[in-house]
Amino acid sequence: MTTTDKITAADYRLLGLVLLITGLMFAPALGFPFLPEWDDRCTIFNGHMAWSWVNARYWLTHNVQGLFTPAQMYSLMLDYGLVGPRPFWFHLHNLLLHLAAVAGFFLLLRHFRIGSVMAFWISLFFAVGPQRIESVVWITERKDVLYVGCVLWAIWFFCRGWDRQRFSFMATALMLVAIAAKLPGIMAVPAFLAYALYREKSWKPRHYRGWLWLYPLLGGGMFFWIWSQCSPAVGDPWSRQVPVILHNLAWYPVTTLLPWDVNPFHPNVYVTAGTVILIGLTCAGALLLLLLSLPQVRRRDWDFIGFRLLPLLAVYVAVLLPVIKLTRFNEADYCDRYNYLPAAVLWLMLGLWYQTWRQSRPNAPASRDNQERQVFYYGLAGGYALLLLAFTWLHLPDWSDAAALFRAGLRVPLPTHRAMLGLAAVGMNRDNPEIMLEAGERLRRYARNHAAYPLPEYLKFAVEADNTGIALCGMARVKQGDRRGGMPLLLRIDRQLRSGDFRIYCLRNLFGNLYLTISDGYLAVNKPAVAARALADAIAQTPVDTAGYHFLLGVKAFRCGDLPAATQSFRLAAAMAPYDVRPNRYLARIATGKPGPVTPRINRSGADKAAANRE
Repeated sequence: MTTTDKITAADYRLLGLVLLITGLMFAPALGFPFLPEWDDRCTIFNGHMAWSWVNARYWLTHNVQGLFTPAQMYSLMLDYGLVGPRPFWFHLHNLLLHLAAVAGFFLLLRHFRIGSVMAFWISLFFAVGPQRIESVVWITERKDVLYVGCVLWAIWFFCRGWDRQRFSFMATALMLVAIAAKLPGIMAVPAFLAYALYREKSWKPRHYRGWLWLYPLLGGGMFFWIWSQCSPAVGDPWSRQVPVILHNLAWYPVTTLLPWDVNPFHPNVYVTAGTVILIGLTCAGALLLLLLSLPQVRRRDWDFIGFRLLPLLAVYVAVLLPVIKLTRFNEADYCDRYNYLPAAVLWLMLGLWYQTWRQSRPNAPASRDNQERQVFYYGLAGGYALLLLAFTWLHLPDWSDAAALFRAGLRVPLPTHRAMLGLAAVGMNRDNPEIMLEAGERLRRYARNHAAYPLPEYLKFAVEADNTGIALCGMARVKQGDRRGGMPLLLRIDRQLRSGDFRIYCLRNLFGNLYLTISDGYLAVNKPAVAARALADAIAQTPVDTAGYHFLLGVKAFRCGDLPAATQSFRLAAAMAPYDVRPNRYLARIATGKPGPVTPRINRSGADKAAANRE
């Protein structure tokens, strides 16, 4: 297989056009906020983002939500240390990494002598497809754009080094960074070996330069170190795994080419007509590629079959292996749906297949018919690019706000618990009873209709959904002033919890908010003793040294009239969780001299204690 390093001025112009279109497409995301209810809380507001040797060492020994990704965390630390918690710069960094990945992909296509115009179209399709939205727009998914960019550039540097018979230190460094950003970065190693096979056209190891084996040794060592720091994942039984794996094997190639299933969430997978269509489309595409390869197969072109077709298929299968298996995560069928390395490899495969097909055809003399045919093909490519751009533009606003994101995640026939719970978290962080009521009603509706959902019983969590929905509806109604309708719901959940029935989702700060709302309800009817007891329960149910814990301590000091202590606690809570509006509301009340109702200090004996016991 012939390759080239010659990049012309026309190539750079086409690459610049791809980057310009991609940058303009994703430019609106620069104004999007953080999504603390969708993992940004763990990656950004974790208390370990400031520049210090302590935090630098911390990310070498700690993971985030079970994933050990030190390169990603150092990248986020860089942003945080330079500009603080300002989402614009984090989004800009994500976009620049995506553009770098696209540039590396374009140069890789040209290295394999795919024509300039074809490389332009393939790079554009890859760059602006709607499945790129999650990786580019979601700050937490920095690891995806970081590792894919490193893998693509590592492959390019390796190809240049191998052609010049040199060991590439740049390829090695980028490979290690890719693995440290995300474990599938190890897929650079099979890509290196496949390229060496392309160039040497020999299956005998003695024909390869000895330093080739340094790449798998170094990459394997980094991989096992990163893997050893990750938390073990929980898997489903194989009766559940098999249909999910079949679904994902079809989902990745189809969604690479078609704007199919662009929902931002991980829907629960079950066999439907859509699943059958997915598998059918995948089989049809594989059959088409096989038909295009028939001329080489008939001629027994072993150079094509043994050193191009089989290694490409092996690389694609290797890239799919880490992302097709189901992992149980937050009561959803979590699969790495936004991982876009499989898309890059598939587009590269299609480009090489197209190149081979063109080379197998006899050269037709230039004619008006050929020119018209070429214009027609360009029109098809342009129409397809406009289709991808339109879908990406339409779905980009789904990420403009956490509430919009979770509502978009519920636009599916089978709702996901994670979207409903995320919507509830948005309502609590914003102290918005309307959003809390919406989430609670959705959870209760799901619990009532759970029998109709085609899922195993152990995945439905109907009781947990109903109890959580009751708690959310009760809190929302009390906050709206409907104490008569809300308090019975909250006290019902309180009795269940005290009896040891904890079949309720452990949503962050749910218990603290539950008992704080009960306390507010009692305070509204002038029952300070019971209100104080409920507030004490809220503090006891909240993990120590968290934003919610300090907020509740501030509420306690505020009600007791200790405004300096309340101010200190509220400021600490606001610094730890700037996305929670409640501490700043209390600080504004203190600053304006309107502290509101104050709970007297409670004497736990006598009439107050008896009243509390009666309640």
